Amino acid sequence: MSQIFIKDRQINELKQQLQKANQNNQQLQSENASLKSELESQEVVNCP
Repeated sequence: MSQIFIKDRQINELKQQLQKANQNNQQLQSENASLKSELESQEVVNCP
């Protein structure tokens, strides 16, 4: 019975880690999108 509780706790910890990873992922995707649009709006200058 105690093994079940340990497994439940481990599953909950993994769920929390996954949630945090998803939040970080969304934040990075958002930063990437804004950096991309910033880059695309810059003028391209060819060096001789």
